Amino acid sequence: MTLYSGYQPDAFTYDIMNNYACKTRKLGGALQFLDKMKEGGIKPLYGTYAHLLKGILFDRDFEEAYSFLIQQSGTDPNLDSVNYEYLIRVYHKVGLEEEARHLFTEMKAKGLELLDDKLYTQILHENNEPKPI
Repeated sequence: MTLYSGYQPDAFTYDIMNNYACKTRKLGGALQFLDKMKEGGIKPLYGTYAHLLKGILFDRDFEEAYSFLIQQSGTDPNLDSVNYEYLIRVYHKVGLEEEARHLFTEMKAKGLELLDDKLYTQILHENNEPKPI
């Protein structure tokens, strides 16, 4: 993709375009930006994946969000941890406690560490009421 006078977008430019596409519910376009980034050898930012997960979850498509998480896993343990933690929080927020615990178990089985030490006690061991998204 070439913008204005031969300018090649960097990870930040793609991230902005990706975020906008997700916020305007143009998930297909956002996924194309991700593909273009990877084709161009540009490493997506952690935020890029967060925008995509949010975009998928706008439609409350939890299965697709999980599928996306699995497809993107394996290249960066910190990114994987961030993505798992994000999905665990969302599942908890909408009352999918069993699914949140399953994600935590899966995360641990993959050898991924929690980046937020409080997540385990705040979400996985407290009986909080589900909160609206």
